[in-house]
Parts: sequence; C-alpha cells; structure tokens
Amino acid sequence: WNTRYQELEEYQAEHGNCLVPHKYPPNPALGMWAKTQRREYSVWKNEKGKSSITPERIKLLEQLGFVWDVSITSWNTRYQELREYQAEHGDCLVPTGNRYRYHPNPTLRALGLWVKAQRAEYSVWKSQ
Repeated sequence: WNTRYQELEEYQAEHGNCLVPHKYPPNPALGMWAKTQRREYSVWKNEKGKSSITPERIKLLEQLGFVWDVSITSWNTRYQELREYQAEHGDCLVPTGNRYRYHPNPTLRALGLWVKAQRAEYSVWKSQ
C-alpha cells in the first residue's frame, strides 16, 4: 500500500491531481490501485468494518487530494470547460460531428463528446 501511495504522490506532483486513469499506461498497477481504494472506501462508508481501508489511509489519501467519486469531478470539470467555451464563443454549440473526432485539441474533442452525451441524456429525461 505504501509503495502505491508514494507513486500516487509522484503522480499528484506531476499532474496536479490524483485522478489516475484506470488504465494508466506508464503504471497500470497504480490505476488499478486507485480504483481499488475508491471501491474499498465505498464499502467502508456503506458497510462499516467490512473493508480493508482504514481511517488512517483515508486521511492520508484525502490530504493528498484523492477524489472518491470521479464521476462528479469529471462532470464538474466538463461543465466548467463548457462555461469557458460559452464565454469565448457566445454559445454552447461545441463541435461534435465525426469531422471533429480527430480535432487536434483533445480538450475540445472531449468537451464535444460530453456535450453530445448531455443532450442525449436530456432527450431521454424529457421523453419520460
């Protein structure tokens, strides 16, 4: 655990966050470890005493800025990017078509896919 924690510290120093991708090519074991910590935290939170994670480890991870629910963080990040896009372009019409799939700006490409997914979710919600 301590070895992976040290690797996470290095990742955080390099990237400014602890959002290690599940499949992190430079260190696949670190990505899986981070995923395991999130799962164990969820078990600890919902079923006290049935997890391998300890309050001390939780505290260490939180001091490093570890995010327990990545989906909320990812959504908020994309939302902020959309706000910035809207401020710059005056609309929220982020390019999403196939011709933009290989856009040289990976952030814009990811934002376009996220906006497309939000519109699809809204359509499903509206039709219910």
